[in-house]
Amino acid sequence: MPPIGKPKTGTIVLIHGLWMTPRSWERWSDRYTASGHRVLAPAWPGLEREVEELQRDPSSIAGAGVAIDSAPVKGVLPVPLSTLRSAWPVLGNPANKNKTVGLTARQFHHAFTNTLSHEESQAVYDRYHVPGSARVLFQGAFANFNPRATTRVDFRNNSRAPLLFIAGGADRIVPPKVNKANVRLYRKSSAITDYHEFPDRSHYTVGLDGWEDVADFALAWAVHNSQVHA
Repeated sequence: MPPIGKPKTGTIVLIHGLWMTPRSWERWSDRYTASGHRVLAPAWPGLEREVEELQRDPSSIAGAGVAIDSAPVKGVLPVPLSTLRSAWPVLGNPANKNKTVGLTARQFHHAFTNTLSHEESQAVYDRYHVPGSARVLFQGAFANFNPRATTRVDFRNNSRAPLLFIAGGADRIVPPKVNKANVRLYRKSSAITDYHEFPDRSHYTVGLDGWEDVADFALAWAVHNSQVHA
């Protein structure tokens, strides 16, 4: 992988995941902006407010219909037990399907920040966690039984942009085996599909110590492969 150096500047879009807001990208956004890039970190519909306000009143989230390709995508089997256990606080109650559901601090520590101490995890939880749409998880969990699943992908799309999967070796929500299964599916296309694993990193890899290494690797890869793809 070429060093990050001083790449040609461009626009970088950072998209947050479930139970998070654009605030989760705050350090990445600052780092990429400082290197001369224009950075966009849009919120999911209904999540445009600050974390503290959403924690107090999540009603705007419940009114938003969010459809996003979750991990794993349709076609990945079997779903690891660690993934199911991390999502069980939501999936364990079918009545949650159309609700907005958050994680407790203990559940968040198990799923997101399992490499941190309880005290460190609590600080992350207080700053970043918001309730999330349960529908997203139900769509992903039952995708393989639904021929019209929202998580279906045209894996043979040879004209798509290059794609990099970054995995954390200690991730319980999307463990390396899920990322590797996704890679195998996407490699049915002739387009570039790469995989890189950072050992001992949890699902909270964007904020753990050493996040700069992940951010710089991702940027260097994107700059290099966007030039190859052009």
